[in-house]
Amino acid sequence: MVRLFLFSFLIFSVMSCKKSKIESEDFLKEVIYTETFENAESWASLPNDPAYKTTNCVKIDNQTLKLTFDQTLSDCGCAWVGAKKSIANMGNFSNTKLGIKIKLNKGFFQDIMRYKNVTDANGYVHQTGTTISSSTFRFDIPGLSMQLPNTFNGFIHEDSIFDPNMNKIEGSEFELIYNDGEKIFKIDGITQSSNLVNIQRVTQSGLNEMILQFNLGHQPELSPRLDELFIKEIEVYSWKGKLKK
Repeated sequence: MVRLFLFSFLIFSVMSCKKSKIESEDFLKEVIYTETFENAESWASLPNDPAYKTTNCVKIDNQTLKLTFDQTLSDCGCAWVGAKKSIANMGNFSNTKLGIKIKLNKGFFQDIMRYKNVTDANGYVHQTGTTISSSTFRFDIPGLSMQLPNTFNGFIHEDSIFDPNMNKIEGSEFELIYNDGEKIFKIDGITQSSNLVNIQRVTQSGLNEMILQFNLGHQPELSPRLDELFIKEIEVYSWKGKLKK
């Protein structure tokens, strides 16, 4: 009887340990920040130049951040417009387990740069370039940076044929995740190649600040063309336990 009791106790202990381990690995999402565009004053219009009035090209309307660019619009920037928000004193949260989700109502993401090789006076060859089509998102916190799309996928030499669909990413919901070195990118809930975005560790900054920025525009050679990027919601989150993929 004693042996049976000890055996039963041992089994119960093992099962309890396994159960505790499973519970400790359960995914628990922790929302750090949510943006639903209810406060127009909190977003700064870009470019930050008094020569441009971007009130019609960058605005918050119907709880949506609306970026509109057309070379024929006099109150837009020279080749692009943008919106930026800086959030200070975010408190302590992990930058090794972090995700950000962006929901669009209209538009797509794209970044194309035309470059050329230039030889300087000392005979060294280097590259210089100009962004010719841009619809981008950038997210920065101390120690981590995320960009959508990956700029390096949109380089085109000046002698190459221009493809207007190059480095173009379409969808309604985009999710970038950094999980202890693992980089994950999803479109509408489906995992894509992480090479489509740029997620990287960066030198730790002394400021505890979160920066969100959208850019939209194109060079005159692509005009007349109307570009629109309407952002409905942004969510920044971390988690405890095992990440659901």
